Amino acid sequence: MRLLDPAAQVEIIQEKTLALLKQQGVPRHRVYIFVADALEYETYHRAIGRDWPNIVIGVKTLWRQRNFITEFFKEGTHIVSWLNV
Repeated sequence: MRLLDPAAQVEIIQEKTLALLKQQGVPRHRVYIFVADALEYETYHRAIGRDWPNIVIGVKTLWRQRNFITEFFKEGTHIVSWLNV
């Protein structure tokens, strides 16, 4: 079950999270956006993929996605995680 449709999610991440990261000078190549499925990927890619290219299809459910993210990066990599709802 989705809390918000993908278009609403991408609007929130653009206006809040990505705007904050940009304002703080976080290099875009260091930002990875994990989505649950191909529908979310296409929505995010169309809306922000040119500026924020690291969009990764992970898995569904929050706890599985968090596990996926920690396994995605090399051991010892520092990870900061945001949940946009």
